[in-house]
Amino acid sequence: MLSAPIGRFITFCARHAYAVVALFLLLSCGAVYAGMTCLGVTTDTSKMLSDRLEWKQRSDEMGRLFPQKENLLVAVIEADLPEEGRETARVLAEKLAADHTHFDFAERPDANPYLVRNGLMFLEPQPLSQVLNDTITAQPFLSALAQDPSARGLFGAMSLISEGIKQGQADGLKSFQTPLAGFATNLEKAAAGSRSPCPGSSFWAASCLIWRGGISL
Repeated sequence: MLSAPIGRFITFCARHAYAVVALFLLLSCGAVYAGMTCLGVTTDTSKMLSDRLEWKQRSDEMGRLFPQKENLLVAVIEADLPEEGRETARVLAEKLAADHTHFDFAERPDANPYLVRNGLMFLEPQPLSQVLNDTITAQPFLSALAQDPSARGLFGAMSLISEGIKQGQADGLKSFQTPLAGFATNLEKAAAGSRSPCPGSSFWAASCLIWRGGISL
């Protein structure tokens, strides 16, 4: 049934070959131009849905009213020590905040003034109790470091362990074996010129863990 129309079409193209080729080139150029101007690929997920949707319009309006939640760039900092990570984050945030050409603002979620002052209020009762108990237990150690924040003060605070053992407030050195071993490992690495701490701990973290053995002086 279709053989007759197809045959006539082929015959027509053969008789007007130059016109058919010119028309093909014209349509091809038009298709390329339309593709370059009307079609595109974007990784912006906010443009995946039509702007004519009512809920999408409300969402865009919310983003316009609160721009601090839009077009965010998150930087993840990896460091050997928590102190190094916090200091690097602080310096990076200051540098980016001063660059008003490329960034509207820069902030550190862990340095929110309100959370720094009142963060304990958001903890559940059980973890809050653990934090308070650990803080009370570590009070002698922290007090000694606050008075003398040097290596001398650190080792002086560690000498309180032996005093606590003498007074029978701890079951020997068994409960302190792991943190003391990590502390010694960090000191040996530091003496060898390595800045990499032992896995899962840091210089100060290993020191503070000593007080989780139960000594209260």
